[in-house]
Amino acid sequence: MRSRYAAYALGLVDYVIDTTDPAGGKYKSPRSVWAQELKAWCESTQFLGLEIMSASENMVTFRVNLVQKGKPSPYIERSIFTRPSGRWLYFDGLMV
Repeated sequence: MRSRYAAYALGLVDYVIDTTDPAGGKYKSPRSVWAQELKAWCESTQFLGLEIMSASENMVTFRVNLVQKGKPSPYIERSIFTRPSGRWLYFDGLMV
């Protein structure tokens, strides 16, 4: 979770895509379009912090503090991760 937050904050869109499970609900295709969308979102967002609120074997609840278009935009998400081939992948998430 922390590495994905850092990737968003640094605009490392390939890492975000590579750590998203293609079988999950958040994976988008084609990759090139998704990468452009992610890059634009990362560039228009200030990342002010990540707080892990709880974690279990495959679920993480976290809060992020963001600023978008000059306005605070914090949110809380409960994320589900999978480990299909030994590497943790983001599967899906639900805003809380």
